Amino acid sequence: MRSRSLPSLFFRSLLISAVTVGGGYVILAALRSFYTVRKHLISDEDMDDIAVIAQSAPGAVAVNASLLVGYRLRSVPGALVSAFGTLIPPVVVMSALAVLAGAVRDIPALSGLMLGMRAGAAAVILDTAIDMTRPALLVPRTGSRLNGKKADARKTLSPLRAVLFALSLWLCLFTGLSSLWILLASAVIGGAGGVLAMLKDRPARERPTTAARAGQKTA
Repeated sequence: MRSRSLPSLFFRSLLISAVTVGGGYVILAALRSFYTVRKHLISDEDMDDIAVIAQSAPGAVAVNASLLVGYRLRSVPGALVSAFGTLIPPVVVMSALAVLAGAVRDIPALSGLMLGMRAGAAAVILDTAIDMTRPALLVPRTGSRLNGKKADARKTLSPLRAVLFALSLWLCLFTGLSSLWILLASAVIGGAGGVLAMLKDRPARERPTTAARAGQKTA
């Protein structure tokens, strides 16, 4: 995995934060586009994990995501400079808006500008959600690694993940349940599924070891 210098991380975080409108979900799309699609510095799986942790952890999604990306590339120093670079543009912009809000609040052109930016931000957020959906629902056909061999690259739909996704979507759209509880419940169900899969694969992992021991006793 190639690394990046601390100044590069800082200015990239500063630029992404300055040109993205719509909050953390839009910044997630920008981070994925640059670090995963263009530079191949962070894998799709790692970026999905970063998106989940950034949304689940306390604090702003944009700052959390930038901090995790920086930590992934340059450990603690990278996390600090990435978070600092992300914070500067919104702090400056919001400070200026706080001063000018009373003077420009009733200008029709600015109201239309905000409405247009909302539509663009919604499209970017939807694109990010679609990109995250496919890898979240698919699992390798062969499951976990066995005997150090890599799992089959071909993937299939996971029934558990599909049901969990549909149920979570329904709860978000049609109930007033907090997203925090939905995420926690999904984490518990996913963890239980992982434990069951590990227990199911244990006999297959232990079988070669048992056969090897039997061969040693015969010799």
